[in-house]
Amino acid sequence: MPAPAIEWIAPAVVLRAQPVGDADVVAVLLCPTRGRIDAFGRGVRSSRKRFEGAALQPFNVVEAGVQPARKAGMPTLAGAVVRSALLGPSPSYPQLVAGSYLLEMAGQLCQPGHADPPLFRWTVAWIEACGRADEAALPALLAAAELGALSVAGMLVDLRRCARCGASLHAGAAWPAGADGLACHGCRPAGAPWLSAAVLAVLDAAARGAAVERVADLDAATWALVSDRARAQLHHALRGPLRAGMAVADTLRSPAAAPTLAAFAGSAGRSR
Repeated sequence: MPAPAIEWIAPAVVLRAQPVGDADVVAVLLCPTRGRIDAFGRGVRSSRKRFEGAALQPFNVVEAGVQPARKAGMPTLAGAVVRSALLGPSPSYPQLVAGSYLLEMAGQLCQPGHADPPLFRWTVAWIEACGRADEAALPALLAAAELGALSVAGMLVDLRRCARCGASLHAGAAWPAGADGLACHGCRPAGAPWLSAAVLAVLDAAARGAAVERVADLDAATWALVSDRARAQLHHALRGPLRAGMAVADTLRSPAAAPTLAAFAGSAGRSR
């Protein structure tokens, strides 16, 4: 029986590459038209002809040759060529930590065989943003990216209507801990932190990947609140805790308003 035809898939982001034995690899790829692809790469670490350099490294965007699975087996990687590296050529440790957090999140949000162009765009845009931002900007960037992840997953709270009475939030809103959504002034629980209309506009823009340079308008306390609420919601969307979350907590201890986020605004603006 002839071998299955090779399908060249591009672009695809390498989410993970697990070594098997001395030369093989099980790679996890994310592509916009096929979703998550788990594929076995035989001889990946010993064949420079079929696999360009360190092509199957996390954060790489590649063109991958995939042979369909035979019977109940796993698809096979026939080759891979690097098209770009999302974090750039020499990311700092904080950038690697932030990028790893988002890469792991994307891996949990994607589904095998399920096309998800918005998730792919979110992954590429925000990890590229990590590679462009300085360390002080990363906590705010991650909080904004988490809002975008909730939006892609269809779980973002309504930023324009009160979750309790449906009233417009044109004057601002409270975001109570553990609540299913935002609350207007009349429905605001005692002590719940208040977000102004201007803040809500920034959050809405960040969630949609639009005008992300305005993320710099918010202070550290606001981003700390947003990240806390967003992560509580993401807990329900993900299949388990993110291993990179501890590294984020250890490396990026103090959420800070980004001094300059314009550097990654163009990239993140294309995430949706």
